[in-house]
Amino acid sequence: MQQGWRTRGVDTDSLLPGDSTNYEMSFYKGSRYLFLACTDDTDARVELIIVDPDGNPVGLPSEKGVNTLLEVKAEKPGNHMLQVGLTSPADGKPSWFSVATLYR
Repeated sequence: MQQGWRTRGVDTDSLLPGDSTNYEMSFYKGSRYLFLACTDDTDARVELIIVDPDGNPVGLPSEKGVNTLLEVKAEKPGNHMLQVGLTSPADGKPSWFSVATLYR
């Protein structure tokens, strides 16, 4: 990873198995964004997806994992959606996750 990333924000929340949550954020055309996510549940998996203002996915979804990251370049300006999904074991209990947003 190259130097020069700045922290835009960090969010922490919990989700039930199979649920997801969305974070709306403004993207600037040509800027790069890096999303780092983790969960404290070793059986849970986090997945990140970015959706542009037209509802189209940007880049590829992240790999599902206890720790995962996704880097995208904004081809369009405007409000984008970060979707955070969580899969957990069959016990049905919520799992905590954190996601950090960086940019350059």
